[in-house]
Amino acid sequence: MNQYGILDLEAPIIPGQSLGGFTLKTHIKEYYDTIDTFPHFKSGRTRKGHTGLDNYYSMPLPNLIKYNFKDTLILTFNVLNGKLESIFAYENYQGLLFGKIGIGMKIDDAMRLDERIYYDEEEDGFGIQGVDGIAISPMLDRRKKLIIEGIGVYIKEKDERGSENSFNYVMGNW
Repeated sequence: MNQYGILDLEAPIIPGQSLGGFTLKTHIKEYYDTIDTFPHFKSGRTRKGHTGLDNYYSMPLPNLIKYNFKDTLILTFNVLNGKLESIFAYENYQGLLFGKIGIGMKIDDAMRLDERIYYDEEEDGFGIQGVDGIAISPMLDRRKKLIIEGIGVYIKEKDERGSENSFNYVMGNW
């Protein structure tokens, strides 16, 4: 175990399950020691959304709290049930999706490695056909190439937003 508890920047990315040593649907109390060891966790609420802080937390909605570990991970917990609902990894994360797709990789290369990857207009990002609980965030690099900026895993109930089960998702009934 490292100085930051269970955090593992090389752990595999498992859709709908885990990333970075964190497991979805786990109560925040299980991760308190890890979150508490990161220095300078302060409120990240600003008008423009950028804090300038290395590590911060914010409440983008009344039922969610996000812990942002600078350039590494964002953990989102549902306040009503206390459980982890999504984990996003960014540039400092070294773990791979399916043992071959990583952050910083060109989207074209990822699509060659896994032909199920597609662009999801509704989410303005990429998904994987037939795989729930995964999101791939693109960005243009300085050479104007589309690369993977981040990869996230989330609970399947999040996909039920806008359906008749939407209320259950928001209220943490999962």
